[in-house]
Amino acid sequence: MPSRAYVAHDHAVSVVRMYFQMVVVGLVLAVVLYAALMAAFLSRYVAAPIPEIRTINGRPHLVSLPRAGRLPLIALFKYFVSLNPRNYIRWNPNPRNSQPQTPQERADRELLPFF
Repeated sequence: MPSRAYVAHDHAVSVVRMYFQMVVVGLVLAVVLYAALMAAFLSRYVAAPIPEIRTINGRPHLVSLPRAGRLPLIALFKYFVSLNPRNYIRWNPNPRNSQPQTPQERADRELLPFF
């Protein structure tokens, strides 16, 4: 018959393992669900035809033609959900020696033609 200490240790280890698995599975499902919903939202509501600026009666107007191109989904995703941590985290270990700089957004290759 196993000792009580072994049974208690085995029970504690299995409980910790189950909680860890629940957290990992929950995070993976949340990321997959978020990516799917974001892709569906961007492709449905944001990926409209690219408008052009036309002068009508001497005033500029945005005109969308039916055959105009659309933004690629990966470009929209990178614009709305930046995966570049430098856009969010600015850390300067020695602020006295640095020159003040204007903050600049780092754009990915897919987005450069749209700037």
